[in-house]
Amino acid sequence: TDAPNLSATHLIHVNSPTWNASAQEQCISDLDKATLNILTLADEQGLTSVAIPSVSSGK
Repeated sequence: TDAPNLSATHLIHVNSPTWNASAQEQCISDLDKATLNILTLADEQGLTSVAIPSVSSGK
């Protein structure tokens, strides 16, 4: 996504996984995949720096 009125040139949206204490391994795997997808897309777009805020860290 373009990032008008921001100092960033792009915004990458991610559907963050929902934490479930009884499925910790799956949740961690889902978060790993989400992060890797962000970095892969940034690389495909030729971006040279990426800022990733805390993902799936609260309600």
